[in-house]
Amino acid sequence: MQGCDGVTCCDPELLICGVVVAGVARIGRSLGVHLILATQKPAGVVNDQIEANSTSKIALKMASEQDSNELLKTADAAHITNPGRGYLKVGQNEVYELFQSGYAGLPYDPDAVVTERVDERIYKINEVGQYELFYDPDEEVEQGKDTSDLPTQLEAVIDSIASLFDGDAGLMLPDKPWLPGLAEAIPSPEPRGAGAGVDAGYAVPLGMLDIPSRQAQENYDFDLVKAGHTVVFGSPGYGKSAILQTMVMNLSKARTPEQLHIYLLDFGNNGLLPLKGLPNVADIVTPEEGEKLDKMLGVISETLAVRKQLFKEAGVANLEQYGMKTKQALPVVLNVLDGYDNLTPNDPRKDGIDNVLLQVLREGAAVGVYLVLSSSRVGGVRMSMLSNISTKICLFLNDEGELGQIMGRERLEQSGTPGRGQIQIDVPTAIQFYLPAHGENSGEILAAMEAQVAELDDAWVGERPARIPMVPQELTTEIFAGFVPAALPRELVPYGLDRASAEVAVFPVFSGRALGVFAESGKQARLLFPFFAGQVASTVDESELVVIDAHDAFVGMFTSSDSLFVGKAALKEQGDAVKEALLRFVEHGAPGRRCLLISGLSDLIERLTLLPDQVAELLALGNDRVQVVVFDHVAKVNSAYGLVASLREYVDTVLFGGDFGTQRFVENVPFELRKESFGRDVLHSLRDGELTHVVVPSVGEREVE
Repeated sequence: MQGCDGVTCCDPELLICGVVVAGVARIGRSLGVHLILATQKPAGVVNDQIEANSTSKIALKMASEQDSNELLKTADAAHITNPGRGYLKVGQNEVYELFQSGYAGLPYDPDAVVTERVDERIYKINEVGQYELFYDPDEEVEQGKDTSDLPTQLEAVIDSIASLFDGDAGLMLPDKPWLPGLAEAIPSPEPRGAGAGVDAGYAVPLGMLDIPSRQAQENYDFDLVKAGHTVVFGSPGYGKSAILQTMVMNLSKARTPEQLHIYLLDFGNNGLLPLKGLPNVADIVTPEEGEKLDKMLGVISETLAVRKQLFKEAGVANLEQYGMKTKQALPVVLNVLDGYDNLTPNDPRKDGIDNVLLQVLREGAAVGVYLVLSSSRVGGVRMSMLSNISTKICLFLNDEGELGQIMGRERLEQSGTPGRGQIQIDVPTAIQFYLPAHGENSGEILAAMEAQVAELDDAWVGERPARIPMVPQELTTEIFAGFVPAALPRELVPYGLDRASAEVAVFPVFSGRALGVFAESGKQARLLFPFFAGQVASTVDESELVVIDAHDAFVGMFTSSDSLFVGKAALKEQGDAVKEALLRFVEHGAPGRRCLLISGLSDLIERLTLLPDQVAELLALGNDRVQVVVFDHVAKVNSAYGLVASLREYVDTVLFGGDFGTQRFVENVPFELRKESFGRDVLHSLRDGELTHVVVPSVGEREVE
């Protein structure tokens, strides 16, 4: 038996409903298939074939006489007034009977007592002979039991049939013409070959497809290499981050860190944070981490540039050709960006970020660098970027028009179920995306996912992708000591971490290079000068150390009798003798190695009345037997005549603090760098014309006071 209700709603342009219904009406009876067809308007739906093969016709209240004529050949059905009343016509003759259909929507109460009631209404006749109701016993409110919870008669019949069917094991359900709907929550199956040593490529399960045209529900494998760059659209709360979590988790299970590197850019609500412990994940960054974000974008751009050069040298066009020709396997790089549209157009970083992303979209697929991003609005992604994205996934979108932009006219009706969406597979196809882990609620899913991340992290013992180099937010001397290699040669003085590479910055003593350290303020000088002097002194013997302290910055540090220490008071009392000894040292040197530390260079020059040529000779004194290290304040050096020029000329490594607007060591500073402010623990390093920034360990103020 086949029932077809609402045939009028079928699209007449497709003619699918009409052809199927006509075919069933024509040949169905001989095959044991019977048809019940219901429609509001027979014209245009009930064609000659259907009418010729229909034995019985039922006409309830019709909208017009024309519709009644179509079915009964008379207009009687258009004049029916009582609900449920209609005409039954059997066969091809013109005879039909009036009938009243039953109403199955009344409450079903098997305990109710049915009694025959006599009409006891009383009427009175008024002066014009009309009947007026005088008494109606039904108007009295009779107290009875509540029937609101009782099933209707139709529901009771259905339940009774179902119970009889369930009680008889010999009865079989008929095959339904469609599959049941997709479940609302489906945990992700394990990727093929995960943990079994089988190479499953980059195809991992991502969701369950519903394909009514083939009466099939099958797994959808997301192949990163074939799908290419991918975007996930969906309004907030419908599972964008969960899709990215499932994708990253399954790819990490299927591919080792030697085969796949993942960079996470979390611009949303920390949806990617649980994934940071995966061995495949290089690092994770948020918009609040400005410096780290710039570094990650730089790493992505550098990866593209390096691979393009490698492919050019090898004479290949893509990653597969490179591996086959050179026998060297480069890892696939996946960049995952969650919440791209949270980066507003007013953000000054947006253009720079978009330029890097657009470069990845245009050039990345060929060199094995892919981008997967999510956005809550289609309009939030630039058209120049969208045109370079090959795979588009849509969850529920508040703006129905945006769905049409992505899926076209054949788009499916949206579902508000979280994780339910559609993807273009020849035609838009419904899909329920997998959850990243098992769990009854979000808390259990998160706990299960974190457990899987920890398990994968512990199981991997090989090399991992390099993390984004970052200097600790608080670099103390104890933390800095952990960065210094144990096998560092004694001749190399470690004094900080390069802010760009987070590598230890060192200065080689007795290599013919002079070192200058210049503080912005007295506070910075009190914090940094003793640290630098101690680091330099630790690389030489005490007998090789000569300290001239015009500022008394090193009082109490060099108390050994083997060292020569000249303080502020000695300079004042014996200035001429110090000058004579210093000039003699410049001219003739010393019998052994000497490390000369000068604190307050500008004051020393003024007190000893040293000429510019003598200052230049002093600064250029460095060789394999003499090391010169000078300390001073930036403001004093700026005010001393010709001193900045001498320092730039003869001091190989200049370290200075403060902002670039207060110094004269570097000329033609870019505007962006000029307006940037720096902390007291940051020194700018000028070495051989190259400018870098070094974070110096911060000695606690209580230690230096």
